[in-house]
Parts: sequence; C-alpha cells; structure tokens
Amino acid sequence: MLKQIYVSMDIFKKFPQTQKDYDNFVYKMNLNKINVEQLDIKNDLDNSSIFMDILKELSNDSLVITTRLNIVNIEEKNIFCVGFGEDYRGKTPYIIVDFYVTYNYMRLIYARYTHMPFVVASTNRLLLREIQLDDVKDLCKLYDTLSDCPYLEPLYPYEKELEFTKNYIKNMYVFYQYGLWLVYEKSTQKLIGRVGIENRQIDGILRQELGYVIGKDYQHKGYAYEAAKAVLKYAKEELFLDELFICVQKDNIPSIGLAEKLGFTLYGEAGEFMLYHYFICASNKKNSHVNMTI
Repeated sequence: MLKQIYVSMDIFKKFPQTQKDYDNFVYKMNLNKINVEQLDIKNDLDNSSIFMDILKELSNDSLVITTRLNIVNIEEKNIFCVGFGEDYRGKTPYIIVDFYVTYNYMRLIYARYTHMPFVVASTNRLLLREIQLDDVKDLCKLYDTLSDCPYLEPLYPYEKELEFTKNYIKNMYVFYQYGLWLVYEKSTQKLIGRVGIENRQIDGILRQELGYVIGKDYQHKGYAYEAAKAVLKYAKEELFLDELFICVQKDNIPSIGLAEKLGFTLYGEAGEFMLYHYFICASNKKNSHVNMTI
C-alpha cells in the first residue's frame, strides 16, 4: 500500500507555477492518509550510487516525484520514481505533467510498479478490483453458476482462460487503464461478479462500453446497480470519459431495466441488440442519433 510521496524540490525551481497546485495535491493526499514531503534532490546529481543512498533513507512503500532523468528504483523497499513535466525524457515509465492528479491515479502508478491488482472502488457493500491470475479459478466457478444464462458469453477452458487473462492484464489494464474488474462482497469477501469498461466499435469509432455480470446467488440484491454506479463515478473522476454505452440483447429485460435505472437512454438498434447511451458530462452532449453499426 502506498504510504508516502516525496516531491523533489528542483521541480519548483523549474516549474514555479506549480506551487499552488502542489499545495492542493498535498491536501488531497493527506485526506487519504498519504504523507507528502519535499525532498532536496539535485537534478544534476550524476552519481547514481549517491542517488540510491538518498532513496535508501526514505520510508518504505513510497513514490518519489522528480525531474531527474537518471532514476533509480529500490524494489526491495517498494520505493519507485515518477517523472515530472511535459518535457521529461527520463527512464521512468510513469510521468505526471502537473500536480493536478488524483489520489487514485497515484495509487494506480504504485500498483503498476508493485504488480499488485489495483482496487478501483469501494462502496457500502462491494469492493471492485483488477483481476490477477490467482483469481481465474474463482472466476470459473462463478461462471459455472451462470451456465444456463443465454446472454452471457462463456469463459474459455481453464488453461486458455488463464492465458487470456495474462494478456488481458497486460493489454487492457496497463494500456487503457480500464477493463472488466472483479466485484467482491465485503461482508463475506466472496467474488460475486464482474463489472467494468471495455471497448466496442460503434459507428466506426472506438467507444467505451459498460459491462456487468452478477452471480446467480447474488442477483436481485441491487449489487449490479451499486457496482455500475461506482464505475460511472470512476469513469468521470479518474478516466475523464464523456460518455458510456451499454449493449444488450432485446429480450434481456433485467439488463435493459438496469441500463434505464442507471440513466442510460436508447441510442439505436442493430439486429438482436439494443444500444443504450449515457452522457457522463452533460456539457459535452452531442447528437447521439446517427446510424449505428456494432
């Protein structure tokens, strides 16, 4: 778990206009129990061993935000560097261009570095997080309870699903920073479903689609609605998406009901499918009634 963020003081010499945003950044991190301190690291410090000695003195489970190009990570202490500035050309794979970043985004960077599944959201009853390979067996068991559902695309056989999940983590989570996530019931810590955002070609454009599935024993308890609402909030506040779609089969009455309860409106039809649309940011509304191809 991310506990500490260190900010190199040379950032303020190079970008003095960031001081106000930095103060707000510290406030947001502190609200979420992450301490932020300034760290005097000279950007022209060429000796990597000296830089490593500095990092070794820092608290475990930390991120270091710096303009330094020749960075060092200390994996055994979970101390990792994050580049700063639009002109940053260093070796770190993670860069922020200003301090107008969220607590969740800093957690996401830390999760990527530590190869831990990112916890997307926590609601009153549910926990949403990324899948990892150890979860595939439980996912298969969940889908077995839904084997008679005509609307659910089945999983692959176990070994193939394992390989698919490995590639999915790499190609969806890491590249797009979203995907289908696991849904856990907090009170029992049991896997009860999946929810999340995937890509779909609509009108020849790559769009984002909300998807959800809840295990048979957990249906009709409002879990799908609770999980989907958390995804809509995440899509707005963390992904800055303008809109989302839901694609359902015409006779899937429960899914249509959920789409409408969430505030989605009918966008169009294509064969046996109906497509629903939701404006996340009302100020960005556009004409949604165009020829639909999916």
